[in-house]
Amino acid sequence: MSAVAGSFIAAILLAAVYLLGHRLLPREEKTPRRWLSLSAGASMTYVFLDVLPELGERHRALLEKLGEVSFAEHRIYIVALAGFILLYGLDELVLAARGEEGADGERSETRSPVFWSHIAGFALYGWVIGDSLVSRGEAGVTSLLLFALAMVFHLLVVTSSLAREHGRLYHARGRWVLAASVLAGWATAALVPLPEIAMSRLFAFVGGGVIMTSANEELPREKGGLFGWFAIGAAAYGTLLLLS
Repeated sequence: MSAVAGSFIAAILLAAVYLLGHRLLPREEKTPRRWLSLSAGASMTYVFLDVLPELGERHRALLEKLGEVSFAEHRIYIVALAGFILLYGLDELVLAARGEEGADGERSETRSPVFWSHIAGFALYGWVIGDSLVSRGEAGVTSLLLFALAMVFHLLVVTSSLAREHGRLYHARGRWVLAASVLAGWATAALVPLPEIAMSRLFAFVGGGVIMTSANEELPREKGGLFGWFAIGAAAYGTLLLLS
């Protein structure tokens, strides 16, 4: 199987996570939280054991190509920080716009402009993930499989969070836009391959986004994170990475 064909299958899989993620998680009250904690642990482990070491390698290669330019030593990490800040800012935008809880404790639905701003930001993020699939495929089947598996775990966390924040708007429209963004990113990379420097920056952007969404979903106590399941996900996926 060619790298492009393998990456296309991975893009379909990730788009399906956006479309069907709410059905992949069991409906019992506790079980979904366990799966989300496990997924957050796995995706965070991917960042620390795979993304950060690779960023170091890409950073050294970038320095050799850029030479003496402003902030050359920090550029790839600035992009990773930008991915973190973008998704954090989008989350804060939703929190600021959320209406007060009603008498029954239910959250009021997020206003449409805020919803579309949130979706637009995650669509950009989905496009970057889709674009990254082709380069992972070119690096080998193992690299593609590990990246795709990490992104499946990661997007389960993302889609659960967006569905919780936006309810019917996300199910009716948002998930379709995000699924399309992954496929659009893959198509862009397949038709117009980006230079290595650009790919390094996109990869850094994804790394920053994974750190933000995984930590944001798992660490705040009010979200009911389950440390045991988080640790199981981290240990299991870490073992898989180390043995690959």
